[in-house]
Amino acid sequence: MKYYYADEIDKERCYNKEQLIEQMKWHEVNEVKAYEAKPVRIPGIYYCSLTAEFGEKLDYPCLMYCGYYAPISDKCRRCKFYVPYSYERTEKFIILKLKPPKGTK
Repeated sequence: MKYYYADEIDKERCYNKEQLIEQMKWHEVNEVKAYEAKPVRIPGIYYCSLTAEFGEKLDYPCLMYCGYYAPISDKCRRCKFYVPYSYERTEKFIILKLKPPKGTK
């Protein structure tokens, strides 16, 4: 199971560690305090694990509205990035640090 984290960079989204590292690089941040996020079921809300966004649950929301739609299989129309719950920040956290590029101090 992948862990998701809420950070101080983007307080509205949760990211797995790889996505969080990419966000840190994008925002040129070398260190961030990231709070572990726990899954919470909220009626009518889903989470997209690819775009790290929440949305309103329709029958198959990714099918019509998302350019990244990828079905689980030929028989199932549900997107493989669709997660039927959202995330809530906990008090448990990690400090994530990026190594400086080689040749810099």
